[in-house]
Amino acid sequence: MALFILGQLPKPFARSFSISATKFVDLHKPPYSNHITQAILNGKHTSLTSNLSPDENTSTKPLPPAPNCVYGVDEPPSAFKKNSFSEKIKNWFNKEKRKERWASLMQDYKTSYFQDHYDLRKTGVKLWEASTELIKADVCVNANLFNEHKFQGKAKFMPNINGRSLVEDNVNTTNLLRGKTSVVTICCNAFGEGQIRNFVDSFLETFHQHPRIQLMQLNLQGGYLKSLILLLMIPHIRKRVDPSLHSTYIIKLNKIKHICNALTLNTTRGYVFIVDEQCKIRWAAHGHATRRELETLRKLLEKLDERNQTKNR
Repeated sequence: MALFILGQLPKPFARSFSISATKFVDLHKPPYSNHITQAILNGKHTSLTSNLSPDENTSTKPLPPAPNCVYGVDEPPSAFKKNSFSEKIKNWFNKEKRKERWASLMQDYKTSYFQDHYDLRKTGVKLWEASTELIKADVCVNANLFNEHKFQGKAKFMPNINGRSLVEDNVNTTNLLRGKTSVVTICCNAFGEGQIRNFVDSFLETFHQHPRIQLMQLNLQGGYLKSLILLLMIPHIRKRVDPSLHSTYIIKLNKIKHICNALTLNTTRGYVFIVDEQCKIRWAAHGHATRRELETLRKLLEKLDERNQTKNR
């Protein structure tokens, strides 16, 4: 199918696209496909701190502390419901909806396709080191993740993402997150997956098979051609991913802009979030893991789980 599509394109474009497509296929190599995680899944645990390398996980320069901020959506998320045909027609002719669509199109027109790449080249992969404390569930500082912190507000929620897992074709992340403590990883390419690989390995070493703590991996892909390639690669991904993680490996194709805006994502970076049982984002990290971040991830998950156990007694 992919070869047929390439055959219909002009030769120079087809040649360049085939190169990028080959790179893109490599992007979806699961972050736990390396030797460390395979040993973890097979029960042969390895100390991750001894496998950290300066090139992949630490920086020789001291990192600034994380800004006091939260991000996500204000309203509690709910499972996605598909609009009926009449509702779609009504929304199409709604003036307010049309204005929103037009504003979104104009914003896309003004923004360079490579804007995230330019930002990454300007600022680098790792902007700051994650906090050692949980974001408070009730009151915290509300700000853009990469800008100055200014406003007071409440902790925000992880937006609902309607996609497909490696088990089902129609999945809502809210249904999977509610009632459990979760580590949610988000990436859009292999570069981002490589950055957060040690976060995933560290989680699996400590919490794999934990009854109340889960790992959710979100693979976001915008653009129809990339989405088509990823769709064709799902059987290959399913073979590589451990069966115990199939139900929480979520693929979202197209229409990812609102997710990136809500979470202030740069599509060239990898992100890690701790989400509590109420779907609130309680901690965030990005880029290559430092030793302190790996230790913090473990401690904060244990802390949240202990609190939940106390509440349920």
